[in-house]
Amino acid sequence: MNDHGIKPELEIYDTGMINTAKLLSAQGVFKQPIHLQFVMVGRTDFSPTQKPLSTVLKKYNRSGLGVYAVSAEQSYSCVISP
Repeated sequence: MNDHGIKPELEIYDTGMINTAKLLSAQGVFKQPIHLQFVMVGRTDFSPTQKPLSTVLKKYNRSGLGVYAVSAEQSYSCVISP
């Protein structure tokens, strides 16, 4: 992928997957910035509510990986403080 300039989008289904993305980036598998898609669905206990979203964004912001987007099964409204 790197040889052809391909930038993958990594889908994150739980917080541990952020650590895996960081490890793979450190090993050179993915070049930064990486695009992460946080897929927040209740089936994985990664629900799109304020506490899990706040936790994952704090952890992600410390990772230095790149950009992110959030998707959920349904709409939720919450406020996240930096």
